[in-house]
Amino acid sequence: MAEKMKLHGSMVALVTPFKGGQVDYDALGRLIDYQLENGTQGLIPCGTTGESPTLSHEEHDAVIEFTVRRAAGRVPVIAGTGSNSTAEAVRLTRRAKDAGADACLVVNPYYNKPTQQGMYEHVAELAKIDLPIVLYNIPSRAGVELASETIVRMYNEIEQVVAVKEATVRYHHPLRGRLADASDLRGGRARRHQRPGQRPARRGPQAHRRSHRRRHAGRHRPAPEAVSPVQGDVLGDQ
Repeated sequence: MAEKMKLHGSMVALVTPFKGGQVDYDALGRLIDYQLENGTQGLIPCGTTGESPTLSHEEHDAVIEFTVRRAAGRVPVIAGTGSNSTAEAVRLTRRAKDAGADACLVVNPYYNKPTQQGMYEHVAELAKIDLPIVLYNIPSRAGVELASETIVRMYNEIEQVVAVKEATVRYHHPLRGRLADASDLRGGRARRHQRPGQRPARRGPQAHRRSHRRRHAGRHRPAPEAVSPVQGDVLGDQ
């Protein structure tokens, strides 16, 4: 099996600017340039933030093509190509690959509420296009959650699955540790996340002071909404 694509750093979910009811490509170009000038390490067009459900197919394809051209190979472009229709997702993913996208972002099939096996087969069909796949687990919008066991199975059995964009509310779900243990999703030794109520390990005076401030803050810091287990990287969209 070939080595999987590795993603790292901060990646932004791009908005799709409009003017007069049409995509404003001048504004989109300025937005892309701004992100690249300020160190963004990846661009994600046509995700939830990009309003992909309200774009026509022609607009969807054109926004991805424009983003790829503007990025000009400086950072990876991860194109949103998910759909609750496998045939539509296949078409969008194939067009993204033809446009030069580096990977695709594939949301759980929304509204249909497929089984775990159904979601596996959906992703397996998209994998035939041979474009790296970032799974997008967002049950609050899709109405169905991709189970950790299914993520592990996809990663280990489908070569094109390279990462997951995690947007579950239950970030500290007990299966998350099993996910890291059961695969090499982190690209190395698994790093466990502290669970609610677990006493943090002390690593010196600085760690002790941080722990002290958290205990007296009156609330926990919010859990991250979108994390790639490849490197624990924030990917953007919510």
